[in-house]
Formats: sequence, structure tokens, C-alpha cells
Amino acid sequence: MSSGIRSWFIDWYYPSQVGCIYGVKHYISSFKTKYQQIDLVELPFFGKALFIDGKLQSSLYDEYIYHETLVHPAMLLHGNPS
Repeated sequence: MSSGIRSWFIDWYYPSQVGCIYGVKHYISSFKTKYQQIDLVELPFFGKALFIDGKLQSSLYDEYIYHETLVHPAMLLHGNPS
């Protein structure tokens, strides 16, 4: 176990009893809105990460994958992308 881990975050995949466990270096921010729980954390492997209602949404090191899937369809349809 890494000495930098201060707590653990479990992302459950229901209805199966399977999930991912992420070691958290530290919490950047954690708050509850009227609609959801928001957690911004620093993960050792993924960097800064956003969890909404306990589900990993995006992280610093994989955000480009999400971005590319949004941009490329529009670029393919554009007549002169630059």
C-alpha cells in the first residue's frame, strides 16, 4: 500500500456486487447540493478526479478520452476544420 493513501473511495457497480476501490491522497473538496454529492479528490494514479454520487465521472489523466469523443464527430462533419 502506498504511504500517500489517506482514505479509500469505493465506486460500486450495481446491481452486481462489484466495484472499484480508489486510494485517495487527499480530498480537495466535498459537498452536497440539493441534488447530488460532489467529491473532488486527488488519486495517486489518475490525478485530480470528480466523483458525483460516488461514481467516478472524470479525472485529470483520462479527460482527453472524453474530450476527443465529443470533438471528433463534429470535426468530421465540418467542411473545413482547423
